[in-house]
Amino acid sequence: MKTHTTVFTSADELAEKTAEKIISIGHQAISMHGHFSWSLAGGKTPKMVYEVLAKKHKESIDWKKVHLFWGDERDVISTHPDSNFGMAKNALMDPIGFPDANIHRIGTEEDCMLAAQQAEDDIKDFFGLSDGGFPKFDLILLGLGEDGHTASLFPGTDGITETKFLVMDNFVKKLGRHRVTFTFPTINHASNVLFLVSGKSKSSIIKQVLQGTTEDILPAQMVRPAGELYWYLDKEAASELQ
Repeated sequence: MKTHTTVFTSADELAEKTAEKIISIGHQAISMHGHFSWSLAGGKTPKMVYEVLAKKHKESIDWKKVHLFWGDERDVISTHPDSNFGMAKNALMDPIGFPDANIHRIGTEEDCMLAAQQAEDDIKDFFGLSDGGFPKFDLILLGLGEDGHTASLFPGTDGITETKFLVMDNFVKKLGRHRVTFTFPTINHASNVLFLVSGKSKSSIIKQVLQGTTEDILPAQMVRPAGELYWYLDKEAASELQ
């Protein structure tokens, strides 16, 4: 694992540079194996990135060769304001005009356990995996919660120790809700993982994750990909780093 930490002057610059990095990784992936497998994240900062891609990079890459997945999803319908899929649909997929066949969403409308199984089967089919194998995503985009969670792998949940499944139904007790999420083995087999973090409210947890020596390891610290690990931060999120 190689770790790269970059601090940008503003959230806008962060979004611009992240979009450029995504396009760069996408080009490399397409040249290597003919497609770009990218797992999206939810949240305000990723939304800014998707909007930049849709406005400034519509012609920068062959989007027909880009396949979209999601690192996690909430137990809501796709039109709900909290839906990660719904946000990406409005900000990126509809403006770009993504082919339906390239959209590998997590369908949580009815049952999260079933949604996790269907998402896992879809990934296995796309990557041609046998049982026990893990996918090698070209890029997994992640966010960071103020409690150190990433994707929907929250502290103290079953997802922290899951090693068998690619995707799981993870009950988050403090929220009283189910989430469908990639597991750590799925994340850590990726070629590139990019954390996208902005805002003063994230400065304390960023310091803990990147420079802390706490005995209780945080979920975000368990992201140790086989490939490259990028931390893209804005100045406010990085304000407590030494």
